[in-house]
Amino acid sequence: MGENFQCVVFNLNAPFDATNKLSLWEDIFSFHSHYIMSWCCAGDFNTIRCLEERTRCTHSGLGMTKFNDFIDLCELTDLPLVGKKFTRYRSNYKCSCINRL
Repeated sequence: MGENFQCVVFNLNAPFDATNKLSLWEDIFSFHSHYIMSWCCAGDFNTIRCLEERTRCTHSGLGMTKFNDFIDLCELTDLPLVGKKFTRYRSNYKCSCINRL
């Protein structure tokens, strides 16, 4: 990378509600289309990409599809986790991978 490397970096905490989450994905995509450069997104996306990212919890196939569409549209790369398989552990052995970098 050269001296003039520019990158958009942001950390987010997505809402739990599906409608508000979809609105957030749309807002980020709109913002993304105005800043054509490298991006680094991190935070609690409050959703999963595939069924293997969650145990003993409810899930939405539509939510997963919309989240994967968002990742594809923004041309993001989901970096693999190192270490533990899940990023959130709750009572009753509920686990999920909802935080990403």
